[in-house]
Amino acid sequence: MEYASTHGVRISLTPSATPLLAREAILRLKQCGLARLAISLDGPAAEIHDAFRRVPGSYDRTLQAVRWAREIRLPVQINTTITRHNLRHQDSIIALLERLDMFFGAFSFLCQPAAVLRST
Repeated sequence: MEYASTHGVRISLTPSATPLLAREAILRLKQCGLARLAISLDGPAAEIHDAFRRVPGSYDRTLQAVRWAREIRLPVQINTTITRHNLRHQDSIIALLERLDMFFGAFSFLCQPAAVLRST
């Protein structure tokens, strides 16, 4: 990352919100030339996000990583995958992004085959 960034490559990273994504790790990534941290947030509350990610505590780790990145002025991009589990919560997700004062969010839609959708 450091080599690439010193040679004109703009680096973004989308890590998982695991215990390894600690404050020190985020600081080191920025020191090595990370230009933007992208992180997934798939619900406006822990029970929705954690159920989708199937990792208890990932919502809290995600928000903590956002706070740490913001503290060191590392731009953060929130990626949200819209599915049946969180479609009805999209307004709340957008409101959360506004409360976090996020300047950018990327939304993707996880589609299922038409046959599956018709049967539900």
